[in-house]
Amino acid sequence: MSFLDLFNNQIESIPNEIGGLESLKELTLYNNAITSIPSGIGGLTDLEILYLFQNQIVSIPSQIGGLTSLQELEIYENQITSIPTEFGALKSLRYLDLSNNLLESIPTEIGQLTDLDVNDLDEFGEPQGFNYLSLSNNQLDTIPSEVGQLIALKELYIDNNQITSIPSEFGNLEALENLYLNENQISAIITDIGEILTLKELGLGLNNIETIPTELGMLSALTTLLLYSNQIEIIPTEIGLLGALEILVLDYNAIESVPTEIGSLDSLKVLVLSNNPISSVPTELGLLTDLEELYLPWDQIASLPSKVEALCEGGKTNCVGYSSDEETDAPTESTTTDTEFPTSSPTSTLNPTASTTELPTFSPTVETTAPPTSSPTSTLNPTAGTTGFPTFPPTAETTADTDDT
Repeated sequence: MSFLDLFNNQIESIPNEIGGLESLKELTLYNNAITSIPSGIGGLTDLEILYLFQNQIVSIPSQIGGLTSLQELEIYENQITSIPTEFGALKSLRYLDLSNNLLESIPTEIGQLTDLDVNDLDEFGEPQGFNYLSLSNNQLDTIPSEVGQLIALKELYIDNNQITSIPSEFGNLEALENLYLNENQISAIITDIGEILTLKELGLGLNNIETIPTELGMLSALTTLLLYSNQIEIIPTEIGLLGALEILVLDYNAIESVPTEIGSLDSLKVLVLSNNPISSVPTELGLLTDLEELYLPWDQIASLPSKVEALCEGGKTNCVGYSSDEETDAPTESTTTDTEFPTSSPTSTLNPTASTTELPTFSPTVETTAPPTSSPTSTLNPTAGTTGFPTFPPTAETTADTDDT
């Protein structure tokens, strides 16, 4: 037997004898009532895929380290409080989702998941390694510096925790493309962030950040930057170096002025600067001819540059809340919109920042989508997990596909 699918049942326990299925490659047990994983699981040395999400599991046995062939482990939406150090022995692991649990710490041994498989190549012909980690919606207050050793990591999600700082070792994540740390207690962005030249999406909304480091301007591949609901006062001029940037969200901060360099962002499609004490905007803002959505504190801006007026009245750019002088004596700022932004990644729909927290209007949030409830055929890049991308107004939503055919 190579595949065993027992999802969407009322199973409460897994028999220890399951370890005798030595040829098993895929075990699917999600959406049951399982409370524990038997130690016998360690006997499944050929197992490559293990789905245990949406159960009531409270702990992971140390024998998990015996799954030396395991490539994908999805165990989110349980009640797990700790991860055994033996996780470091899962040398074949590529994909790990531990979001929506009760984790308070991550063992340093997670940094041992660094092996590259020269026989398993990605779409670009590069050796595969541990490339996906989600720890969102837990109770973590620190991130071990050893995470910086995961040189093959492409996607890292640690939203909605209690983290206060980012390890400088994150600068070593030379393959990282998506980094989401929204809804934490982070007070500063490390200058080492400028060393992650592969970074495409960076989410640091709803934190305590006061300053944007100039090194951020080195991220030439960055397409999405979320810094909403912080304490930022100044947008550095280096922002103009982000030529690939498409989405820039900076609402609910303490920003008083917009640098002229903003006009250099030729690829920008969405700019959110509402709910800041901004009283004027530069003429260069009108150079953003590809802009699709613009949010400003219109009621605070006494006079708009003519180029910005032309942008808003030209029909291509949706200046949300803007009213021309012909329409009203004083423009007013819109407080809601139903605009939905594109998902963060077309090939991986995971961006787990779902939360029941009430966010301010115009602040991005996400929805949660469960993996297909039939046995997935995709192994290392499923449409599983939690995902979404900025939605105004924010509403955290959970969606599950219940088709078990």
